[in-house]
Amino acid sequence: MVPRLGIGSLLLIAGLRGASRDSPLIDQSPVAITGVTVVDVASGGLLPNETVIIDGGKIIAMGPATSTPPPSGSRRVDGTGKYLIPGLWDMHTHLTMTGRSALKLFLANGVTGVRDMGGDPGVVLPWRDSIAAGSLEGPRILAAGSIVESASWLNAVLRLAEQLHSPELEAELRLRLPIETTTDGIRDVDSLVALRADFLKIRNFPSPAAYWALARAARGHGLRITGHSPPASELGPVSDSGFASFEHSIISVRNDTLIDAFDGMTESQRGELFHRFAKNGTAYDPTLVSSKARFVPDSAISRMIGDSAGASVPTLRYVSGAIRMAWRTQLAMRAVEGDNNWGPIYRSNLRDIREMAAAGVLILAGTDVPVVTLIPGFSLPDELDLLVHEAGLTPLQALQAATRNPAVVLGLAHRLGEIAVGRLADLVLLDANPLADIRATRAVRAVVVNGHLYDRRDLDRLLAHAR
Repeated sequence: MVPRLGIGSLLLIAGLRGASRDSPLIDQSPVAITGVTVVDVASGGLLPNETVIIDGGKIIAMGPATSTPPPSGSRRVDGTGKYLIPGLWDMHTHLTMTGRSALKLFLANGVTGVRDMGGDPGVVLPWRDSIAAGSLEGPRILAAGSIVESASWLNAVLRLAEQLHSPELEAELRLRLPIETTTDGIRDVDSLVALRADFLKIRNFPSPAAYWALARAARGHGLRITGHSPPASELGPVSDSGFASFEHSIISVRNDTLIDAFDGMTESQRGELFHRFAKNGTAYDPTLVSSKARFVPDSAISRMIGDSAGASVPTLRYVSGAIRMAWRTQLAMRAVEGDNNWGPIYRSNLRDIREMAAAGVLILAGTDVPVVTLIPGFSLPDELDLLVHEAGLTPLQALQAATRNPAVVLGLAHRLGEIAVGRLADLVLLDANPLADIRATRAVRAVVVNGHLYDRRDLDRLLAHAR
C-alpha cells in the first residue's frame, strides 16, 4: 500500500526489480538449498528436509527434497541438519557514524536489511541506491535521510558540542532539520521528499501544532513517521496519527527525575494504551542493547576504544575508526549527562515489552549502532538474546522481531519477511534451531541477499575486508 512506503522505498524496489543479471552481486546460475529445515516465522512451524530454489533474486520453488530436484547447473548448498530463516533486519542504525565497512559486517552476520534512522543523507542514500542497483555489497537500506529535531533542543546541544570541542558532533547536528512552527513542519517534509527519504524520523518533539502540521504534510507525501516518543500524554494521539514505531525506552519526567512513562499507569491503563498502539499499527523498537550499554563503566569503554586488535573482545578488531570516534564523543557526553535513573527505567521497559507483545503490538529488533560497545551485525543477535532472556519473549517472537515484523512495518510484507515462493531471496542458513535457542542466530553458515549466495568462505572474506 503506497502510504506505507516513502518515495525512496519505491525507487529501492524498482532498483531491485531492474538489477542487471550481469551485476557482480547477482549470481548467473540458480541456487538450490537442499535437505534444509525451513523455519516458518509466521506459525513457528518447522518444515524438515525441504529444497528451496532461488533464481533472479527470488524464491522460485520450494518443497520436499524428495520431489523438488535442483535445476541443472544450479549452485547447490547442502542444508542437511541446518535451519533456514528469512534475512534478519536491524531496525535502528546510524550508518553515517559506522563507516562503509559496516555494510560487510551486517551481511557477514546474516543482517540482510537495515533501517537507517538518520545521519548524512549525502553518504547513506548513495549507498542505499548502489546496493539496490547491485553495484555495492551490503544489506538493503531504508533511510530516514536527515533527522527532524526540536529547534530549541537542537540549539542547546549545538552549544554543548561547541563546549566539548567536538566538530564531528557539531557537523552531524547541523545536518538535522529543525522544527518549531507549522511552517517548519511543512518545509521539513518537502526537504525529505526532495532527498528521496524512505520515511521521516523525529527525535525531540516540538509543539503539538508543529507536529500535526508535520504529520499532515508527511501523510500527503506517503511518508510514514517514526522516532522517539512524544510526551506521555500525547502517546495515544501520536499513535493515532499513523506513527510507525516508537524507538528506545519511552520515558517521562517526575520530580526532575526520568522515569518509565508507563510507571504512572495501572496495568489496565497500560493495556488499553497498548491495544491502541496495536490497532493503529504502531510498533515498538526497544533497542535493549543500547540501554544496556549505559551500564558499562567509562573505564571499560575507554579500554574498548583502544583495543583495535581485539585482544579483550575479538569482535573489536572489526570496529572502524568512524565508530571509535563516535564512541569517544559519546564518552565525552556522558561526563555532562550525569546519572539519569536508567536502572529502574530498564527494568520497567522489560515489563512494557511483555505487555505490548501480549496486546498485539509488533516488537522490532534494533540496536542503535554505533552506541558505545555496539558493533554492526554482531550486536543484533545480542538484542534477540535480551528480548528472550530478559524481556521474556519466546524465541519465535524474538525471531519475528527481526524478520516478519520489520517487513510489516516497512510495508514490504508481500516481498520480504517470510520464506515463500515469489518472495525476494533474503535468507540466512543457521547451524542450529533458533526456535529452540535464539542464540543460534549467531551460528551463521550462509547468507543469501537478493538471490546472491554468500557461503561461509564468502562471509569470512567479508569479515576480513571489514577488518
